[in-house]
Amino acid sequence: MTSIGSHAFYTCSSLTSVDFGANSQLVSIGSYAFQYCRRLTSITIPDSVTSICNSAFGHCSSLTSITIPDSVTSIGGSAFFYCSSLTSITMPDGVTSIDVGVFSNCSSLTSITIPSSVTSIGDSAFSNCTALTEINYNAKNVSDLSSNNHVFSYAGQDGTGITVNIGSNVTKIPSYIFCPDSNSFEQGFLPNITTVNFEEGSVCESIGEHAFQYCRRLTSITIPERVTEISSDAFYGCSSLNEVTAESDDIYLALTSQSACGYLIYYVYATGETVRVLKSVVDSVDPDFTINTYLNGSNFTRSEEGDYYVYTHI
Repeated sequence: MTSIGSHAFYTCSSLTSVDFGANSQLVSIGSYAFQYCRRLTSITIPDSVTSICNSAFGHCSSLTSITIPDSVTSIGGSAFFYCSSLTSITMPDGVTSIDVGVFSNCSSLTSITIPSSVTSIGDSAFSNCTALTEINYNAKNVSDLSSNNHVFSYAGQDGTGITVNIGSNVTKIPSYIFCPDSNSFEQGFLPNITTVNFEEGSVCESIGEHAFQYCRRLTSITIPERVTEISSDAFYGCSSLNEVTAESDDIYLALTSQSACGYLIYYVYATGETVRVLKSVVDSVDPDFTINTYLNGSNFTRSEEGDYYVYTHI
């Protein structure tokens, strides 16, 4: 057998286990194939499988673990949504796309690992994962997201906080990756991110627009040496963030002057020689802004370069 068709075991509510056998030639698991198999507790997908289609295991509420082999390159939308007993998941390195709502409402999921091969992440992929405490983000080049993606809305709300670990090979933190949707913002159900770590030897070069917007429990972050640009609103609304350590000696802080972002400049700690800050930010917050007061007490001179004020260590 090479494929399991759509709805093959749909609503088989007494099904508890599935054995594919050692020499399985299964290639694909169809849409809704095991949806509502509420007593299915675990499953090992054969190494021959390359695709898991939409909602294949949706609402399998007793599923506590699942092994996805490296052969899988495609996981369809809502494939594991409402798997409320699933505690952890590691996606194979061959997966290039995490589709819409794949793990949404997995309320027991505590840890996720996004592999380096991923280039796109769909809407609400991990929304309502309320027990989430760890995100291992290894995707090298995910396309920028939009304000409508809200990948991690409501994530970690039931826990003490989420630690985000950025893999050393990640070149960019995409726009809007940790930004909630407007509805969750209004209700206060924001991603409960408290810590962001960049692995040693990070090659990250930029942080996209609105990347950590409204991560209100994030208190500090160290930007690795290779990062040369922090885009507009990257930390907008991070009302507990009071320390940013920039390891690069040439970093653009493209922060907007709007409300919650304005104060951030006052707490930029730079270990490098040069810091560039948008003129619009400085002028709107404090026309007489003196970086000497805020950068570790060091002495800096200010010059102008296009839209930026350039602060250079004396």
